[in-house]
Amino acid sequence: MQYDHAVIGQMSRSRRSFSPKARHILYKTATFLLVTAAFVFLYDWLTQGPLSGILNMEDISRKTKGYFVPICAWVVAAVSLNLVVGFSGELSLGHAGFMSIGYSTGIVVYNLLTKGYGWENIYLSMAVTLAVSGLLAGIVGFLVGIPVLRLRGDYLAIVTLACAEIIKSLLQCFYVALDTSEGAKLLFAFPKNTLNGSGITMLLKGPTASAPIGTKGTTTDLPALYIISFALVILTLLVVFNLTDSRTGRAIKSTRDNRIAAESMGIPVTRHKMIAFVTAAVLAGMSGALLANKSTYQPANFNLDMSIMVLVYVVLGGLGNVMGTIFSTTALYILPEELRFMKDYRMLVYALVLIFAMVLSNNPVIKRWFTSFTSLFRRKHSITLFAEESRNAYAGSKDVLADRTSEPLVVEEEALSDTKAALPVLEDRVAEAEPAAVDAEAGIQPAAADTKAEDKDIFTMLYTADGTPLDEESMRRIQVGLMLYDAYGDIEIGDVTEMKQRKEENKKKGRKKDKKSGKKGGGKA
Repeated sequence: MQYDHAVIGQMSRSRRSFSPKARHILYKTATFLLVTAAFVFLYDWLTQGPLSGILNMEDISRKTKGYFVPICAWVVAAVSLNLVVGFSGELSLGHAGFMSIGYSTGIVVYNLLTKGYGWENIYLSMAVTLAVSGLLAGIVGFLVGIPVLRLRGDYLAIVTLACAEIIKSLLQCFYVALDTSEGAKLLFAFPKNTLNGSGITMLLKGPTASAPIGTKGTTTDLPALYIISFALVILTLLVVFNLTDSRTGRAIKSTRDNRIAAESMGIPVTRHKMIAFVTAAVLAGMSGALLANKSTYQPANFNLDMSIMVLVYVVLGGLGNVMGTIFSTTALYILPEELRFMKDYRMLVYALVLIFAMVLSNNPVIKRWFTSFTSLFRRKHSITLFAEESRNAYAGSKDVLADRTSEPLVVEEEALSDTKAALPVLEDRVAEAEPAAVDAEAGIQPAAADTKAEDKDIFTMLYTADGTPLDEESMRRIQVGLMLYDAYGDIEIGDVTEMKQRKEENKKKGRKKDKKSGKKGGGKA
C-alpha cells in the first residue's frame, strides 16, 4: 500500500499538540505579555489613566506605591539567580554579595551624577547608574568565579557564601563622601571614617545605613521610576531567554544535565559556567542599584538570610522556570508586608505558608491526584486518538483513499481493551478486504515481514514528528486503529462482539457459495 508521506505528516502534526519549540515560544510570549499587562495596569492606576476611570478605581495607596519598585528589583535578582541554580545547576549562596555591590555603587554613582555634575534627566542618570553598578558587580563576579567555579555542589555553595560574607565585611568598613566645595570629587576612607569638613556629603557610612537615592527628592518622579523598573525587568528577561536559547545556553544546560558527557563532547564546562555566573552577577548588581531608590539597607542586611530568601523565590517558582519565579517572588514579597497586622506572629504565619507551598508543589501524591483529575477530561480523547489519527492519515493519502469520506472513526473503549480477541478478527477481515498482491510474471508474494517493517517506518514518521519516542503501547493502538479503518472504512464499531458476528456471517455466505458451486468446505471468498 502506497502512502503520500507529505499529506500523512501534515495531518499527523495537525492532530498532535504543539512541538517543544512552539511551546517554548508560547511560554516566552506569555511571560512578556503578563509582565507588560501588569505594568500597564499599575501604571494606569498610578497616573489615574483611562482604564482606572472605566473601572472606577480610587487613587493608589501609598503602601501599594511602595511595592512596585522593590518587586521589580527582587524579580531581577531571582531570575538572575535562576540562571545559576536552575539553568547552570550550581548552588550559589552569594547572591546577596553582588546585590550589596550594586546597592552601594548605585548610591555613589547616582549622587555623583545628580549632585556633583547636575544631571536632571532621571532616565539618563538611572541608566548610567544601573550600567556602572552591573559592570562593577560583574567584575567582582568574574574574580570570585575564577577559583569558585572549579568546585561543585556543597563546596561551591559554602565558598560563595564565604565570598558574600567577605564583601559584606569590606563594605562595613568602607566610607565614601562627595565633596562639592571645589567641583565634584569623591572622597574614600577605609577602615575608619576620617572624612570631615564643609561641603562634604556622606554617601556610604560604613556599618550605618546609607540614605536611599530618593531621599533628597532626586527620584520623586515616581512614574518615571516605574518605567525604569519595568525596562530593567524586560531587559533581564531578554538576556536570560536569549542566553538560554543560544548555543552557549544549550552548552550550559548540558553541563547541568551531565557534566561528564559534556566534557567528553569537548564543551569547556568551567567557561560556560563562568558565563552564567558573571551574567547573573551583572543582573544582581543592577537589581541592587534599583533597590537603592526606595529602600534603606545596612551592609549587614546583605547576609545569608537575603541569599536564602532569593533562593526560596527561585525554588518555589521552579528551577529553570522564569514565569514561575516571577509569580513566586511577587507573592512572597507582598505576603509578609500584608501580614504586618499580626505583629509577632507575622513571620510564623509566613513560614507556615511557605512550608505548605513547598510541600504542595513538590508532593508526588498531589501531583498524581492532579494528573488523575485532568485525565478524566482527556480519557475518551486518548482512547480514540490513535484510531482517529490513523483514519485521517489514510483518508489523506491521495492515491489510496481519495474517494473516502472525512467522517472520523469512533472506537469505543471496549474495542481497545480486548485486543487479543480483536486482532484475529481484524486480520481475517483485512485479508478479505485487501488480498495480497502477487507478481503476475514471477508469481512471488511479498513477505509479511517487509510489510510490517514498512508500516513501522510509517508509524515512526507519523508519531515521532516532535521527537517523542514511539513505545509499544502506542504502536499497538496505532495498529488496531489502522486495521479497523482498513477493514471497515467509515463504519462505526461498537464492540468486538459485533465484529465476531460479521465474521460468522461472512463465513456462512462463503459456505453457501461453495455449496452452490459444488466445492467442499467453506472459507474465505
